[in-house]
Amino acid sequence: MPQRVQADRMTPGMGKPTCGAHLAAALLCAWLAAGCAQAATTSPPASSPAAEPRSEPPAPPEASHPGPAEAAERSAFRQALRHAADAARAGKFDLAAASVQQAYAAAANPYERIRAGDWYASIREEQERYDLARRALHTIRPLIRCAYGVHDTARSMAQEARLAFLQQRRSEGYALLAEIPGLPLATESVTWGQPDRDNWIIDGSQARLRDRLAGMSFPATAGGLLRVDYETADDRSGPSTLVYRPIALQGQLEAMQVRLRIGSRDRHGTTVGQELAHQLSYERELYGDQGHDAEADKAPRPAAVPARFMPAGSAHAAGAIHISDEHGKDEIHGVWIARKGVWQIVVRASWAPSRQAAAGKALQALFADIGWQADKAFYRGLSPQAQALDREFDTALAQRQWARASALAVRTLPSAVFPARQARLYTAMGVAAARDGHVAQAMPLLRKAFAKWRYSKLGHDSERLFDTLLLQAADAAFRAGDTQQAVTWLNAHTRDELDPDWKLDAGSGAVTYLPMSLSLPARLGGFLLVGHDRNLARYLRVDSHQAIGVTLMRQAPGSSPKDTEDLLHGWMAHDLRLQVGQLSQHPYPQATHGAAHGLLLQYAVTRPAASQAGVLDIGPGSPPPTGPRQMTFWLSRIGDKQVVLRTETAPQDTAALAAASAAAAAFPWPASADALQPAAHGPHELACSAAAMAATPGLP
Repeated sequence: MPQRVQADRMTPGMGKPTCGAHLAAALLCAWLAAGCAQAATTSPPASSPAAEPRSEPPAPPEASHPGPAEAAERSAFRQALRHAADAARAGKFDLAAASVQQAYAAAANPYERIRAGDWYASIREEQERYDLARRALHTIRPLIRCAYGVHDTARSMAQEARLAFLQQRRSEGYALLAEIPGLPLATESVTWGQPDRDNWIIDGSQARLRDRLAGMSFPATAGGLLRVDYETADDRSGPSTLVYRPIALQGQLEAMQVRLRIGSRDRHGTTVGQELAHQLSYERELYGDQGHDAEADKAPRPAAVPARFMPAGSAHAAGAIHISDEHGKDEIHGVWIARKGVWQIVVRASWAPSRQAAAGKALQALFADIGWQADKAFYRGLSPQAQALDREFDTALAQRQWARASALAVRTLPSAVFPARQARLYTAMGVAAARDGHVAQAMPLLRKAFAKWRYSKLGHDSERLFDTLLLQAADAAFRAGDTQQAVTWLNAHTRDELDPDWKLDAGSGAVTYLPMSLSLPARLGGFLLVGHDRNLARYLRVDSHQAIGVTLMRQAPGSSPKDTEDLLHGWMAHDLRLQVGQLSQHPYPQATHGAAHGLLLQYAVTRPAASQAGVLDIGPGSPPPTGPRQMTFWLSRIGDKQVVLRTETAPQDTAALAAASAAAAAFPWPASADALQPAAHGPHELACSAAAMAATPGLP
């Protein structure tokens, strides 16, 4: 799922200009940004046989070299934005809006249309023509969904709601906010990091947001503030976050921001006073002037707290500081902390000193409207026994002891209420069943795991586990005969591999190497296609971690088989640091047809204990196999091009060699040089782009 930096797209109402000159400058910035796309650069082809692809494939280019028609469209887009900036600078907002409409019509992709639509809405809001601004945001909603995903769609809908409140159409605003949690997910089985829809629920006609685990509820609006964003915790060690900002961007609450963090206190050993001191120190470090020559009167100093947050039955503390940053901007930053049972709320807010009274009134209204029924909290902490089981499970899972982890998961599942913990438990149970060959038992467990990963965030360790789940689930689905589901999960595994030389067929899971027009299937025998980068690809046998590497050579070495032998020998000896022994060479009829000549090469090699290079995949945490090994290559040469497959096995492991040989026989060996001509390289394009562009024909 695409992620982006907040600054990439300015949402109307989030730092919107407040006068014509500022708006013109902002539009000019948009125009400049639109012209800064860089041309694509591609990595040079690798010349060695199929080594493991890079662990971090290159990101897709922002733009490719445009053709004449596309270049004209981009020129028209930039020119229209420049005219809009000039008109806004002169205070001619209707003319500026008309120019932005022209930019929208000339936009070549969803990103440009979103940029134009955002600024059109911003101009219309500047004119207090809120209905037009709302219609513009509604128009570009499918584009935002396509380009940026559910989270940004939700944030844009919150801005539509804010405009509805400015129109005094409160029921429409609440309806928009209530609609956000029900937004359909892109591909439910493979998404992650979404707000928790099982434990965070919209309640009532005024779109209150209820946290079932903590027994809390939060208003959509209070005191002129609007809930514009929220993120939910996926684990007891992390917080949920809600953000409130002013409905009216100009006025007494201008630039005010309130952020609430709600979390379990299972791992907190501090008092509320200590936590308050820590939070205020954080505010000083984050926002204060930290220069060595900072003037004494600019140092953060205590300030009055304009509102009280003291929920009944809670331990609480509050404090505020007056901060002048390095740019001379003055703000007051307040912190409120309240604790009940195992739960804690930390509120951080900032406002201008001149608006202290208005900020206090808004905060008091918000605090009064927060519901907290600690006795109804679904999660009230873990017993020592449950915590011990959690630790045992984490150890077994980290060591990939699937059977033990699965048994522990069954025991700890009843006490698990956070989605990340549930996701890990179901993953262990599903993977263990799949690895034991119990596919019918595994499939519903795997689906439950994906349903919980949907609400979980991916870090370094959890991403590795999620990728393991994707491969095990895809393999199990293939074995169960559910090819469509298997391809969906397998495609998700290669979600970050967007090398412009490769093109994915989402329906079949096959990928085509465009410089040679060669399509690699998603599955070869019992091997799954799990990676592709530059001119390399990799197939993996999930149950044993045996791999087959694929190298696609646009320029084969020399002109005879001896040249290839020398290349392979040198590569194994120098790059892989293997001791290369006897060679066995045979014709390979499966790759010999038409103009293609097939060859099978088998080398007896030895890997010294000090050498760890060239191992395609040996499983997480496993040491590389040392001692005598066998390296097998299947080759097909067609003119000046060559295709190479290779696998490594133990000398006596006939079953592993037979599995790889069956996969090699099923490989789509090319028959002629004409079949390997380069395919056209189009610009990188989102799969949903065409439909989204067609669904958003024009601005109001």
